[in-house]
Amino acid sequence: PCISGHLLTTDTGLQLTEFIAAKHTPEECAAELEKLGGQDAIVCGAMLTGRSGEDFAKAHFLISATLDKGGKLTEEIVANKALFKACCPNPAAQLGFLTAMELLIVKDKRNGMKVFDKVCKTIWESDIVEDDMFKVWHAKETVLQAFYNEFKLGDAIKVRESGLKFLEWLEASEEEEEEDA
Repeated sequence: PCISGHLLTTDTGLQLTEFIAAKHTPEECAAELEKLGGQDAIVCGAMLTGRSGEDFAKAHFLISATLDKGGKLTEEIVANKALFKACCPNPAAQLGFLTAMELLIVKDKRNGMKVFDKVCKTIWESDIVEDDMFKVWHAKETVLQAFYNEFKLGDAIKVRESGLKFLEWLEASEEEEEEDA
């Protein structure tokens, strides 16, 4: 995965990877990620500024430190769900996580575009991202453009078309719950 560090400490991603590998608790890792931060980070050659850039950068460092280790992505998500949940405590962090996951898919795991609905369902079942944040991410078709210089609208559309299967399933489940109530 493309991982560049913070401007002041060029090895933010490496520091986080080593911290996680040292078997710290998910809460300790979340605190370390917060301490390392993502303000003014450079990710894939793009300088990230502002709060949304910081949330995306932290999520990118987290995903780069834990996923794409050669296993099946959905299994890697499940294996790291406590860590991801601890690092995504609020809607902004959750949107950053989904956007960083989109970057992983379009840049490094392109076959994942076809099965992004399964990735979304795994994230949801692992209780990492709230229902509404999937809808917010899906509606922001160009969100990755602000963080990735090689953004392609066609890729964003493909990822969202696959993710739509999950959203339709989620909405059907919500409608069933309402009918049963």
